[in-house]
Amino acid sequence: MTEPARTLSNEELVAAAALWKRTGRELVTRFTGTSMQPTIAHGAAVRLLCTDDVSIGEVVAYVYGDRVIVHRIVAIWTGQFVTRGDANVLPAPKLLESKDIIGKVVPGASVCPPVTRVASLALAFSTFIARIAGNRATLRLLGVLRSMYRRLRLFRGR
Repeated sequence: MTEPARTLSNEELVAAAALWKRTGRELVTRFTGTSMQPTIAHGAAVRLLCTDDVSIGEVVAYVYGDRVIVHRIVAIWTGQFVTRGDANVLPAPKLLESKDIIGKVVPGASVCPPVTRVASLALAFSTFIARIAGNRATLRLLGVLRSMYRRLRLFRGR
């Protein structure tokens, strides 16, 4: 009888990702969630090339705590990556380092490029604020804006 699958710890996931990147492993997997819709549908199969050789515009999988997140790289600040889910207006509040990245999603039938004017404006605004106030202040501001945006969406839904 086989043992049930278990979730890898953060340390195990980072170690496995580092090994996969060294060997250039490519795998097909599924991710859940809605942050990358409509580019990647909830539960869609995607091909992941394990590498940290990524650039702006590419969709990457990265380790965040004990989870794997799939977002698009929208900017690079001081060697760190800013990501955003295509369905999200604002970038993620955490800057990524190369070691956090597991790999990039290989474009295919289930991945198409995003086209959102609001997201482009949010990124331009974030870049402008970062040049004036610095990365840390910008990330705090993005966190506040994200919280306000979520509350507004909840308020409208009631």
